[in-house]
Amino acid sequence: MAVNMPGAPSASELWEVLTNGINTISEIPEHRFKVEDYNGRKYPKRQMKAHTGNFLDNVDQFDNRFFKISPREAKSMDPQQRILLHTVYEALEDSGYVPNATPTSRPETFGCYIGVATGDYIQNLRDEIDVYYSTGTLRAFLSGRISFAMQLSGPSIVVDTACSSSNVALYQGARALMNGDCDAALVGGVNTVSSPDMFLGLDRGHFLSPTGQCKAFDASADGYSRSEGCGIFVLKRLRDAISENDNILGVIRGIEVNQSGLAHSITPGTRTRCKACAACSR
Repeated sequence: MAVNMPGAPSASELWEVLTNGINTISEIPEHRFKVEDYNGRKYPKRQMKAHTGNFLDNVDQFDNRFFKISPREAKSMDPQQRILLHTVYEALEDSGYVPNATPTSRPETFGCYIGVATGDYIQNLRDEIDVYYSTGTLRAFLSGRISFAMQLSGPSIVVDTACSSSNVALYQGARALMNGDCDAALVGGVNTVSSPDMFLGLDRGHFLSPTGQCKAFDASADGYSRSEGCGIFVLKRLRDAISENDNILGVIRGIEVNQSGLAHSITPGTRTRCKACAACSR
């Protein structure tokens, strides 16, 4: 596995952040967009109250030569594509599979399932559209770029179910292994923030906390705080991982998804969640 999270560019550092209760919230960096431009004076209809979030360091850095991508093409690539390539490579190395080198891995049966919910970079490039615009911003290329770079021929799928995108990508990857669609799978998700548009929409929709703080399972919860990040797992069937002496970090005993289609709002219903948990534990 491999992660790149705010204040934690590795799994060990993420563990430190979690165990020590470190708060990674900060002001929106100016190189993303200038918050003062959205105070209502310059753009009366684009006023935004939110001004904080959780952001990755050096989100613009990318080793294009390593992945054999020209500087011109790299400039038009969504940062989510770039971060995924680095994180996926780290995850494969951590799992003992060096891309294009490990003889025990079978690229023709290696799948890729990526969850994503936003695509801010489309707004950043709308005045600089070039020959690489489509391949750099279409969500399908988030997984497609990985499969191409790592020379994987298994299923390559992008999942967007908003907040649950990564979880559903994990579900799809696990199911694919159970069904024999692939023998190994890269699963995970990514999110970066580079445009004010989604911030504005979520702020207007009262999704974001006025305090900028997530207060999960707390009576004072009043919204959430946006965050960047990327996390990738390498999945295999347990019997295969054991037989091939893989370093097993965890075992998925059950997995399930459903939808609150009969709920009165877009918020997942309690009964539906209970049904999913019950089905997962059976």
